[in-house]
Amino acid sequence: MFIPKNSLIYHNAILFGVNQSPLIEGTDCRRQLGEVFSWFGRCVLLLICCLFSQGIDALKFNYADKLLQLPSPFQLQQADPHSLNSNAVAIRQVEISINIVESTVDISKALGINLSMHAHNQHGLFIDLPNKVPGQGMESVRSSLLLGKLPGNLLLDLELNALEKENKTKSIARPKLLTLNKHKAIIEKGVEIPYKIITKKGATSTSFKKAVLRLEVLPEIVGDAIMLELQINQDTPLFDPAGGDPAINTNKIKTKILVTDRGTVMIGGIFKDLTQHLQYQVPLLGSIPVLGALFRNKLTVVSKSEIVVFVTPRIIF
Repeated sequence: MFIPKNSLIYHNAILFGVNQSPLIEGTDCRRQLGEVFSWFGRCVLLLICCLFSQGIDALKFNYADKLLQLPSPFQLQQADPHSLNSNAVAIRQVEISINIVESTVDISKALGINLSMHAHNQHGLFIDLPNKVPGQGMESVRSSLLLGKLPGNLLLDLELNALEKENKTKSIARPKLLTLNKHKAIIEKGVEIPYKIITKKGATSTSFKKAVLRLEVLPEIVGDAIMLELQINQDTPLFDPAGGDPAINTNKIKTKILVTDRGTVMIGGIFKDLTQHLQYQVPLLGSIPVLGALFRNKLTVVSKSEIVVFVTPRIIF
């Protein structure tokens, strides 16, 4: 790539002055320039470009792995307005729609009744869910990590709404995030658990531990598709009956998957157990001492639910 001498390069390890040789050059220069040129330094640099605009042809810098060139004010005065738009570089963004659902049934089996499964890889972790409804479904793939891909989310929304009306699923959160290409987006949902700590001086203070469902998404646009680097952390509190500090049980999932634009990725395998102690009794008779035990019934109910996360990326220009 040819770079004229009377240009100024920032963030690309070379700095050129007016009709001069490179002032700074080398592999360590990128790190040094990143430390020297802070936000204030960039403002001063742009001010110098405006004051000496006739001596500097352009300001070039790297952004999102692309070399962008900003013309100097002198060039803007001499340039053709119609030619400015042709040199513009569009920075693509990704809108990420997330649907977190809690299901009391095997949601992969419930969706597989109508959607079925098209194919899976040799490890049994990736499942394609086509739009068209096939005649017969295949056997569900059981794994601690379940990934599914759906080309469109319209049919998925209808299925989830139908399951929610039957009290089989419950929507926990449906956030939407907008991030730049190759920039990480993070969402957290949960609680902070307070606990007491005693300092060396004997004073008591309150601190907090996070018990959240954390989702990190790093999108990378690859042609018409999107490579998603996903990481899910499910933290659940474990309380000490003796009143000690609560512990945090952590489950972590990290994977990378290629999905089409507006396609949906399903991530399951995060289970939550709920134990309930119930007591039924006949009114009045169940309250009689000793004999009331004949009219009372104690029942322990253990229910299991699954947290399923649906991620739908969409490219925005």
